[in-house]
Amino acid sequence: MNLEVIISRNQSSDNFAQISSILAPAEIQRAKASQSSDRAQKFIFTRAILRILLAEYLAINPKAVEIKAGANGKPFSSNSIYFNLSHSHELALYAFSLDSEVGIDLEYLGPRNFVGLAKRTMSASAYQAFKNLSAEQQLKVFYEYWTRKEAEIKLNGTGIFQPKSTFSASMINFVPQPDYVAAIAHRYSVSSYLFQHYPQY
Repeated sequence: MNLEVIISRNQSSDNFAQISSILAPAEIQRAKASQSSDRAQKFIFTRAILRILLAEYLAINPKAVEIKAGANGKPFSSNSIYFNLSHSHELALYAFSLDSEVGIDLEYLGPRNFVGLAKRTMSASAYQAFKNLSAEQQLKVFYEYWTRKEAEIKLNGTGIFQPKSTFSASMINFVPQPDYVAAIAHRYSVSSYLFQHYPQY
Protein backbone atom coordinates (compact mmCIF):
# COMPACT_ATOMS: atom_id res chain seq x y z
CA MET A 1 0.00 0.00 0.00
CA ASN A 2 1.28 3.45 -0.90
CA LEU A 3 0.71 6.76 0.85
CA GLU A 4 1.11 10.03 -1.03
CA VAL A 5 1.52 13.33 0.82
CA ILE A 6 0.70 16.56 -0.99
CA ILE A 7 1.25 20.08 0.32
CA SER A 8 -1.14 22.38 -1.54
CA ARG A 9 -0.75 26.10 -0.90
CA ASN A 10 0.50 29.33 -2.51
CA GLN A 11 -1.08 28.35 -5.81
CA SER A 12 -0.53 30.58 -8.86
CA SER A 13 -3.35 31.46 -11.28
CA ASP A 14 -1.49 29.74 -14.14
CA ASN A 15 -1.17 26.49 -12.16
CA PHE A 16 -4.81 26.74 -11.13
CA ALA A 17 -6.05 27.06 -14.71
CA GLN A 18 -3.82 24.21 -15.87
CA ILE A 19 -4.78 21.82 -13.10
CA SER A 20 -8.50 22.67 -13.36
CA SER A 21 -8.52 21.46 -16.96
CA ILE A 22 -7.93 17.88 -15.72
CA LEU A 23 -11.27 17.70 -13.91
CA ALA A 24 -14.54 16.39 -15.29
CA PRO A 25 -17.40 18.91 -15.78
CA ALA A 26 -19.31 17.46 -12.81
CA GLU A 27 -16.27 18.08 -10.58
CA ILE A 28 -16.03 21.69 -11.73
CA GLN A 29 -19.75 22.17 -11.03
CA ARG A 30 -19.30 20.70 -7.56
CA ALA A 31 -16.51 23.18 -6.85
CA LYS A 32 -18.60 26.10 -8.13
CA ALA A 33 -21.46 25.07 -5.85
CA SER A 34 -19.26 25.54 -2.79
CA GLN A 35 -20.10 28.59 -0.67
CA SER A 36 -16.41 29.14 0.10
CA SER A 37 -13.92 30.06 -2.63
CA ASP A 38 -11.06 28.69 -0.53
CA ARG A 39 -12.88 25.36 -0.11
CA ALA A 40 -13.65 25.28 -3.84
CA GLN A 41 -9.99 25.82 -4.76
CA LYS A 42 -8.84 23.14 -2.34
CA PHE A 43 -11.39 20.70 -3.79
CA ILE A 44 -10.15 21.40 -7.32
CA PHE A 45 -6.51 20.89 -6.38
CA THR A 46 -7.02 17.77 -4.29
CA ARG A 47 -9.27 16.15 -6.91
CA ALA A 48 -6.92 17.07 -9.77
CA ILE A 49 -3.90 15.69 -7.91
CA LEU A 50 -5.89 12.53 -7.18
CA ARG A 51 -6.48 12.16 -10.93
CA ILE A 52 -2.77 12.67 -11.64
CA LEU A 53 -1.73 10.07 -9.08
CA LEU A 54 -4.33 7.52 -10.21
CA ALA A 55 -3.23 8.10 -13.81
CA GLU A 56 0.36 7.32 -12.83
CA TYR A 57 -0.67 4.02 -11.24
CA LEU A 58 -2.95 3.09 -14.15
CA ALA A 59 -0.70 4.45 -16.93
CA ILE A 60 -3.52 6.46 -18.50
CA ASN A 61 -4.33 10.12 -19.09
CA PRO A 62 -5.61 11.94 -15.95
CA LYS A 63 -8.71 13.01 -17.86
CA ALA A 64 -9.48 9.34 -18.60
CA VAL A 65 -9.62 8.38 -14.92
CA GLU A 66 -13.17 7.51 -13.86
CA ILE A 67 -14.02 8.69 -10.34
CA LYS A 68 -17.49 7.85 -9.04
CA ALA A 69 -19.25 8.19 -5.69
CA GLY A 70 -20.55 5.26 -3.63
CA ALA A 71 -23.84 5.15 -1.70
CA ASN A 72 -22.37 7.22 1.15
CA GLY A 73 -20.29 9.51 -1.01
CA LYS A 74 -17.01 7.58 -0.84
CA PRO A 75 -15.16 8.12 -4.12
CA PHE A 76 -14.04 5.06 -6.07
CA SER A 77 -12.65 4.24 -9.49
CA SER A 78 -13.97 1.65 -11.90
CA ASN A 79 -10.32 0.79 -12.60
CA SER A 80 -8.60 -1.93 -10.57
CA ILE A 81 -7.29 0.23 -7.75
CA TYR A 82 -8.59 1.23 -4.33
CA PHE A 83 -7.94 4.67 -2.91
CA ASN A 84 -8.99 7.20 -0.32
CA LEU A 85 -8.05 10.78 0.45
CA SER A 86 -8.27 13.26 3.28
CA HIS A 87 -7.36 16.91 3.59
CA SER A 88 -7.11 19.32 6.49
CA HIS A 89 -5.83 22.88 6.68
CA GLU A 90 -2.93 22.98 4.15
CA LEU A 91 -2.22 19.27 3.73
CA ALA A 92 -3.79 16.46 1.73
CA LEU A 93 -3.13 12.72 2.03
CA TYR A 94 -3.86 10.01 -0.55
CA ALA A 95 -3.75 6.27 0.13
CA PHE A 96 -3.74 3.61 -2.62
CA SER A 97 -4.11 -0.16 -2.49
CA LEU A 98 -4.27 -2.88 -5.14
CA ASP A 99 -5.82 -5.57 -2.94
CA SER A 100 -8.47 -4.05 -0.66
CA GLU A 101 -10.46 -0.99 0.29
CA VAL A 102 -8.51 1.59 2.28
CA GLY A 103 -9.51 4.48 4.54
CA ILE A 104 -7.42 7.47 5.56
CA ASP A 105 -8.07 10.46 7.79
CA LEU A 106 -6.03 13.57 8.48
CA GLU A 107 -6.54 16.22 11.15
CA TYR A 108 -4.81 19.54 11.81
CA LEU A 109 -4.14 20.03 15.51
CA GLY A 110 -5.98 23.32 15.69
CA PRO A 111 -8.45 24.70 18.26
CA ARG A 112 -11.39 22.37 18.74
CA ASN A 113 -13.75 21.30 21.50
CA PHE A 114 -12.16 17.87 21.56
CA VAL A 115 -13.03 17.26 25.22
CA GLY A 116 -16.74 17.50 24.40
CA LEU A 117 -16.29 15.25 21.36
CA ALA A 118 -14.33 12.75 23.41
CA LYS A 119 -17.13 12.56 25.99
CA ARG A 120 -19.75 11.90 23.28
CA THR A 121 -17.77 9.37 21.25
CA MET A 122 -15.50 7.47 23.63
CA SER A 123 -16.59 4.57 25.80
CA ALA A 124 -17.07 5.36 29.51
CA SER A 125 -13.83 3.62 30.52
CA ALA A 126 -11.82 5.24 27.71
CA TYR A 127 -13.17 8.67 28.57
CA GLN A 128 -12.35 8.21 32.25
CA ALA A 129 -8.74 7.39 31.35
CA PHE A 130 -8.72 10.34 28.93
CA LYS A 131 -9.81 12.79 31.68
CA ASN A 132 -6.83 11.79 33.83
CA LEU A 133 -4.34 12.91 31.17
CA SER A 134 -2.65 16.30 30.97
CA ALA A 135 -4.05 18.81 28.43
CA GLU A 136 -1.13 18.13 26.07
CA GLN A 137 -1.64 14.38 26.31
CA GLN A 138 -5.38 14.78 25.80
CA LEU A 139 -4.82 16.62 22.53
CA LYS A 140 -2.58 13.87 21.16
CA VAL A 141 -4.73 10.98 22.40
CA PHE A 142 -7.98 12.49 21.13
CA TYR A 143 -6.72 13.13 17.62
CA GLU A 144 -5.18 9.67 17.40
CA TYR A 145 -8.54 8.23 18.50
CA TRP A 146 -10.55 10.46 16.15
CA THR A 147 -8.46 9.79 13.04
CA ARG A 148 -8.63 6.04 13.65
CA LYS A 149 -12.41 6.26 14.01
CA GLU A 150 -12.76 8.31 10.81
CA ALA A 151 -10.34 6.11 8.86
CA GLU A 152 -12.36 3.01 9.74
CA ILE A 153 -15.60 4.71 8.70
CA LYS A 154 -14.02 5.72 5.39
CA LEU A 155 -12.61 2.22 4.89
CA ASN A 156 -16.10 0.73 5.19
CA GLY A 157 -17.80 3.51 3.23
CA THR A 158 -20.44 3.94 5.93
CA GLY A 159 -21.89 6.94 7.70
CA ILE A 160 -20.79 7.85 11.20
CA PHE A 161 -24.14 6.79 12.69
CA GLN A 162 -24.45 3.54 10.74
CA PRO A 163 -23.65 0.15 12.32
CA LYS A 164 -19.97 -0.78 12.33
CA SER A 165 -18.79 -3.29 9.80
CA THR A 166 -18.08 -6.81 10.99
CA PHE A 167 -14.84 -6.76 9.01
CA SER A 168 -11.72 -6.35 11.09
CA ALA A 169 -9.33 -3.60 10.09
CA SER A 170 -5.65 -3.02 10.66
CA MET A 171 -4.80 0.58 11.59
CA ILE A 172 -1.83 2.77 12.19
CA ASN A 173 -1.45 6.36 13.36
CA PHE A 174 1.35 8.57 12.06
CA VAL A 175 2.45 12.21 11.90
CA PRO A 176 2.82 13.36 8.25
CA GLN A 177 3.87 16.90 9.22
CA PRO A 178 4.27 18.80 12.49
CA ASP A 179 0.88 19.85 13.89
CA TYR A 180 -0.97 17.09 12.03
CA VAL A 181 -1.98 13.55 12.89
CA ALA A 182 -3.35 10.89 10.54
CA ALA A 183 -4.49 7.28 10.46
CA ILE A 184 -4.79 4.58 7.80
CA ALA A 185 -7.25 1.69 7.97
CA HIS A 186 -6.85 -1.34 5.73
CA ARG A 187 -8.21 -4.87 5.52
CA TYR A 188 -4.68 -6.24 5.67
CA SER A 189 -1.53 -5.15 7.48
CA VAL A 190 -0.49 -1.50 7.46
CA SER A 191 2.65 -2.13 9.45
CA SER A 192 4.63 -0.52 6.63
CA TYR A 193 3.81 2.22 4.15
CA LEU A 194 5.49 4.46 1.59
CA PHE A 195 5.68 8.14 2.48
CA GLN A 196 6.32 10.62 -0.33
CA HIS A 197 6.35 14.41 -0.23
CA TYR A 198 5.55 16.45 -3.32
CA PRO A 199 6.61 20.05 -3.98
CA GLN A 200 4.12 22.87 -3.58
CA TYR A 201 1.83 23.39 -6.56
